[in-house]
Amino acid sequence: MSMPTEKTASAKMDEMMNVEAPKAGMERPSQFMALLFDDSDMAWEDLVRARKAAENFINASMPADERIAVYTVSGQDQIDFTDDRAKLQETMNKMQQRRISPVSVDGNGECPSVNYYEADQIVNQNNSEALYVATQDALACAFQNDQRYLGQAQALAQSVAPRVLQAGDTQAQYATQRLKEVVRRMSAMPGTRSIIMISSGFMTPDNQEDVWQVIDRANHENVLINSLDARGLYTPDLGDISQPTTGSAVVAGNRFSYALDQQREQGYVL
Repeated sequence: MSMPTEKTASAKMDEMMNVEAPKAGMERPSQFMALLFDDSDMAWEDLVRARKAAENFINASMPADERIAVYTVSGQDQIDFTDDRAKLQETMNKMQQRRISPVSVDGNGECPSVNYYEADQIVNQNNSEALYVATQDALACAFQNDQRYLGQAQALAQSVAPRVLQAGDTQAQYATQRLKEVVRRMSAMPGTRSIIMISSGFMTPDNQEDVWQVIDRANHENVLINSLDARGLYTPDLGDISQPTTGSAVVAGNRFSYALDQQREQGYVL
């Protein structure tokens, strides 16, 4: 009776890493790249643009000894390391925006329309001007600018801001945690390892330390992290100009300023 032969160390490593052993005539992979899409926050047009950029990169620049994985912040529509361009493309084509929280960090659909940056100013920074702007917005959208309901409008603004802030915090925590998990996954791979974080950006007012810990871990493990702003060479989003503004011109100007501040802050982490 023949005895089973002991597996070689390289075969064991292939099994541990979920990387297929190279076929005859093929190079053993020595480069590993993970594309991490922040599908929790990217607008549809940004996601389409990011997928197209990734597709062009894979088709034009993927050497024979490189394996690419596609991961997402939501944990859906993923594929582990492979050199199969068709499977990579199929996986990316399935991607869509998958919000972590039902509350929009841009304030869309809320009354008042408080974004994450403004919510942080109200709740964490005790910014009276930000609260005034949100109150005037609430007075317009909920009470037809009737000054008799000023107190109720302020209470409404103060109730919406923490919900938007929590949604933004949760989104940032998810993105940071997923990046941490991908760094840990990559640290076990052989050869050259790199991650491309593809995102529209996110704010980290309460978890900046977590971000630095991820970067330190990546540096320690010699995992290179690059970032790609899915907005590309964007201009500030001025909103839908077909929609009527609420409140005074001063309030509208301040709200526009907060929208610009949020878009700028989102890019810093990248």
